[in-house]
Amino acid sequence: KDFRNEGIDRQHNPEFTMLEFYWAYANYDTLMKYTEKMISALVSSVKGSMKYTYQGVELDFTPPWPRETYRDVVKKFSGIDIHVAGNEQTLLAAIRDKHIQLDLTGVVGYGAMLDCVYKATARPHLVGPMFLTDRPTAFVALAKRLPHDPTKTASFQLLIAGKEVINAYNELNDPADQEARWRESEKLGEKGQDEHENVDTDYIRALEYGMPPTAGWGMGIDRLVSIITDHVSLKEVILFPTLRPEFAEGVAKLPNKLTKMEKEEIDPNETVSKETAMEFLHAHMQNTNLRRHCYAVGYTMRALAKKLGGNPDVWEVMGILHDADWEETKDAPHEHTVRTLAWLKELGITKGPLVHAFQSHNRKYTSLGDLDGLMEWSLETCDELTGFIVAVALILPDKKLSAVTVQSVMKKWGKKEFAKGVVREQIAQCEEKLGIPTTDFIALTLKAMQDHHGELGL
Repeated sequence: KDFRNEGIDRQHNPEFTMLEFYWAYANYDTLMKYTEKMISALVSSVKGSMKYTYQGVELDFTPPWPRETYRDVVKKFSGIDIHVAGNEQTLLAAIRDKHIQLDLTGVVGYGAMLDCVYKATARPHLVGPMFLTDRPTAFVALAKRLPHDPTKTASFQLLIAGKEVINAYNELNDPADQEARWRESEKLGEKGQDEHENVDTDYIRALEYGMPPTAGWGMGIDRLVSIITDHVSLKEVILFPTLRPEFAEGVAKLPNKLTKMEKEEIDPNETVSKETAMEFLHAHMQNTNLRRHCYAVGYTMRALAKKLGGNPDVWEVMGILHDADWEETKDAPHEHTVRTLAWLKELGITKGPLVHAFQSHNRKYTSLGDLDGLMEWSLETCDELTGFIVAVALILPDKKLSAVTVQSVMKKWGKKEFAKGVVREQIAQCEEKLGIPTTDFIALTLKAMQDHHGELGL
């Protein structure tokens, strides 16, 4: 039984089951033959045949199973030859040349980038069972190099239905090579690589005493059981799986439901049109990036209104205008929103949800009002999140919103040095105040922004 402090999805659970062993004086070719014999016998015993259907796809476990090198499958499905694209710069150029859309958030170094290419282009097509062999040394830190090609390792993975079930290789028993690889991995971690190895001096010392030629083998039991029992998700085969929090549909569990003011039909005399709001924004804000931020908040507020039962037109106007006077008041923050309220007053708008939201938006400096409505809490949370998503997009190779995913946003979420000006606690209030899980809130905001990427310049 293992535990890893990692996320949850259909193929990962923090607590899982493994079968693992070392085999002295064996090599990875020996392990492939052993694996083929063991798994085919297991499938035949459980299923009564070497062939069965998993999720509508026939799997054939009749030996021998195909063996393909990592280089061959990457070249076949991505068009990239890793012998030509042999470093981070040439690989990134090849990715762009082939127009491969990847989320490279937190990806640093040749090995990690190459692994992203493989998982995005090749792995989904590898039905198996098959052995993927000779994976690059750049991201297999504990495997021995191939004697004829030191850039590859004597290693394999067993792939079934596109899933990695077994990982095995000739164990690296050269202490100098092992330490050098770990040192290089630590450097990548310092540069921002999310997943990297650290030097284990005790392990290095043990290797210095001596270790025979050895092959190591590890299999995910839960994943294999899910494949044999025709289940997609691991939670169906684990007795007590870790589950995501459950939320009631709609707004039934919201601590802050729509206020009476928000539920009533909006008086046309208590708001302005989107066109009028845009005219005011452009008249008082010249900075293109600040304007785009206001657009993004407006689009997100409209999407939140539809989800939470608010008035989409009013919520969008609130988003557009929330920082309309910021360029003029940034050196006098106590004036922020006050000037916009004065403009609304000139138009005869002195009450209603729009005015109330403006009164509470800059409460830190103005003490005009408190947050007590869904529109106000929505603005409070999405104001910060839109900026965070833009920051994620700008570190991607093509700087496009289309390449941003919920996963890439969450990767950067825990890295406090990334976009450290963004108040994450303010975003996280979406769960308590809006009743929307953080990942769902990110997904909604991201879609609202991606649907208008042209106006946002991303």
